[in-house]
Amino acid sequence: MKVRVLFLSFFTIILVTGLFAGGRTDNASPEPGSAVPAARLAAHEYPYTDYRHHSQFPLSKTTPLRIAIARVTSDQADWDRTWAWNFLIERSGLRYEVEQIIAAAIPERKNLMFASGDLAEVLIGFSFTPTELVRYGQTEGQILALNDYIKPEIMPHLSQWFSDYPDSEPICKAPDNNIYSLPQFNYGLPGSSERFFWNKTWLDDLGREIPTTLDAFLDTLYAIKRARPDSYPLGGGARGGDPRSYILNAMGYLTGGGNDHGFGIALRNGQLVIPGGDPLYREFLLIMKRLYDNGIIHPSFFGMEATAVNAMISQDRNGAIPTIPYLQLAGREQYEQWVSGFPLTSQWNSRQQWLAASKIAIGGCVVTSAAREVETIMRWLDVFFGDFGRLLLWFGPPADSDYLMGLSKGYIINESGTNINVEVADGTFPSSTVRNYQQTIGTNAFGNYFGPVGRPDTPDTINIARMFYGLPPIQLTIDPNRSGDSHFRFSMLQNITPFETEVFPYFIYFDERTGIIMSDLASVINPFIETETARFITGIRNINEFDTYLRELRALGFDTYLDNYRRASGY
Repeated sequence: MKVRVLFLSFFTIILVTGLFAGGRTDNASPEPGSAVPAARLAAHEYPYTDYRHHSQFPLSKTTPLRIAIARVTSDQADWDRTWAWNFLIERSGLRYEVEQIIAAAIPERKNLMFASGDLAEVLIGFSFTPTELVRYGQTEGQILALNDYIKPEIMPHLSQWFSDYPDSEPICKAPDNNIYSLPQFNYGLPGSSERFFWNKTWLDDLGREIPTTLDAFLDTLYAIKRARPDSYPLGGGARGGDPRSYILNAMGYLTGGGNDHGFGIALRNGQLVIPGGDPLYREFLLIMKRLYDNGIIHPSFFGMEATAVNAMISQDRNGAIPTIPYLQLAGREQYEQWVSGFPLTSQWNSRQQWLAASKIAIGGCVVTSAAREVETIMRWLDVFFGDFGRLLLWFGPPADSDYLMGLSKGYIINESGTNINVEVADGTFPSSTVRNYQQTIGTNAFGNYFGPVGRPDTPDTINIARMFYGLPPIQLTIDPNRSGDSHFRFSMLQNITPFETEVFPYFIYFDERTGIIMSDLASVINPFIETETARFITGIRNINEFDTYLRELRALGFDTYLDNYRRASGY
């Protein structure tokens, strides 16, 4: 019945809008291989119905374009079997040699590539850090500086983005003022930041509200344990869905998921700190040790793999979890029991605060010194910063377009303005996530994940899809009853989004010399904090040795490590 309704929506739209057949036309198509002027992008003086108006296709390159791309999930199809890559093969005018590398193997492969000089021309999804961009780009020249190519006549879409959002360009620049990585622009949907959820049914059984203070949080966990002795009230583990940053946040550390182990940077009272080297960290360890000793967290907290952590959720063994509920709970009745937590206050922190997900990311796409005909490559990469490129990267083709190629059934727009993947609606794929990895580029490492190019007043991706249907933009709304994804996002919109802040040094560049020092220090400091934290929490090391631990940490160069972060970040 549900599928029938979806297809009724599809045919209703066909009758009303005519889809592509009745769309706008523009006889002034760009010449093959030419750039669409930035002024026309901003004014939208071109039709959405023809991919050629969103690209410089066809392009010409004498040699195949050699690409290495991360294979981020087992759902990701072989590149030459996907709709998106076949579309590029047929329409771009280029030939491709694509190597897919399992994400877990990327760090080792990255080191080998740059040590040997055996580089592909374009590397996608390799997650280069600012330090690596300085090393391989600014210092060694193995990653190319891209500034000279980011101009309207070569990269009109990215140039338009930098014009619309001028604060984004400086973030991309290394200390020498060069751009070595093409960015990713994100809209920042509710739910994009770190997550924490409560089982509302369990709370209702105890007559409890969602906690807003650390004391109430801990008291509620212990109440759950008393009522359900076989449960582990606080879910998660060090190797999958780690809840520790939720407690650190309550203590005043503005921190994200990457800082769960105590060695990531955080802001506390406006100053950059590393929790694992902060005197207040002793209080955090005491809290975690009590949770461990009393069975509030699992006794294998530090050893459980992610699969075991997720199994605990699906088996209804946790009352609070630091992850998205519906991903582990198949049924609507199950995931609808879960509601987002609030940021907490505590005796050390009077402010509810939460770190927003960064709306820009760097390090996801670089062009190397092995590249031939760089300008052509940059014209090709610019496609992914335009409106059609957004669909190419993740949505796929509209269902009634003329470039399905027999490899995809595309997407439709229903009456509520939501995009529906036809192959999910008809059961070909079990979810949109699986379908997208099977049909599209297979990574969201760079490009436009924000909204229509040249329209900073319309910052949501669904409107790109609507424009390809000839439909006007809409204000983004989230219906909590539509899906598990919309349910968790709506809950976070209510309880987390109002407290989010973007005042944080998301990206910190060091000069070459400092970068080498920081890399060497991190290689000993981070494992030390992680290991000793586990030893304190499990009781292997007595908490009375905390001051000794701080002295040991300083002996490893912690003060220099922290000072370098503070100087480079301005915090």
